[in-house]
Amino acid sequence: MQLGPLLLTGVCERLVPWAGPLEYVVSRYQKVILIVTRLEKRFLTLTINKEDADIISELILKLAELKT
Repeated sequence: MQLGPLLLTGVCERLVPWAGPLEYVVSRYQKVILIVTRLEKRFLTLTINKEDADIISELILKLAELKT
């Protein structure tokens, strides 16, 4: 489950190099939602139950604060 979003990040960045680095990858699986982002020089992966999907926008805002 961890390799898929990382591969997707690399593919998306290569497809649109003029757009800059990808900020977030959100993948929906049957039971969970996966958010992948870069935090400093590492990848951070969060797994969220689908029942808690309403907090995704709030999580992304908090992650954006951490990046600054």
